Amino acid sequence: MVHEMASFDLVWLWYNLEMSKRTYSSPKRATGYTLGRTSFAKISAVEGIHTSRRTDEDFQDFDRRGLSADERRRELVSKYGSKR
Repeated sequence: MVHEMASFDLVWLWYNLEMSKRTYSSPKRATGYTLGRTSFAKISAVEGIHTSRRTDEDFQDFDRRGLSADERRRELVSKYGSKR
């Protein structure tokens, strides 16, 4: 009887230790991935989409002038945005 109780205690102890190891992780945040101009152009080419020569010249000009992303967006919107 003592042996059976010791065995029961060990099983109970093992079970509780295993149960206490469960952890629940928080949901993973979505991570973004930014494509460079060359990678984007290759993917777009597969879809049959190409930038015009004028747009390519704009991007080269942006690079030459060292514009930030916000400044590039402003330039593109002012040049190609709708005139409502």
